[in-house]
Amino acid sequence: MMNQGAQLGQDVEPGLVWDAPSHAPSVNALAQLGPHSDVPSLRLALHRLCERFGRVQRLDILKAVHADVVQAICFLRMEREEQELQLMKTLGLGRFGGEVVFVLNLDVPVKPNDVGPSSEWDDSNF
Repeated sequence: MMNQGAQLGQDVEPGLVWDAPSHAPSVNALAQLGPHSDVPSLRLALHRLCERFGRVQRLDILKAVHADVVQAICFLRMEREEQELQLMKTLGLGRFGGEVVFVLNLDVPVKPNDVGPSSEWDDSNF
C-alpha cells in the first residue's frame, strides 16, 4: 500500500508521523488497516479509524481497476469541518471537490475479464 498523502501529490515522507495528540493515529494508520478484500470490511475499518475524529457523515467508495490493481477510491465527509481538518492533518490526506479523498489498494486479484481501467460505485451504505 502506498503512502496516501504522497499519492495525492502532497509532500509526505513514508512513515512520517504528524505532531498530533497521542491518542490520534498517524499517517501510518491507513497502511496499518491491513489488507481488505471487500468494500464492506474496508468501510467498517475506515469508520472505526475515523470515529476518533468525530462522526462520519458520509463515506462513498468507488471500486476501480487501474494498472492491474483493484483500488478503493474513498470520498469522506465528517460531521464538522474542524474534524475533517484534523483527520487530514493527522493522516496526511487531501481534499478534492470539498471531500476528503484517498485511494487504498484492495487485496483482490484482478479477474481476467477486467481489461483496462474500470470503476463501479459500491452500493452498500454504512
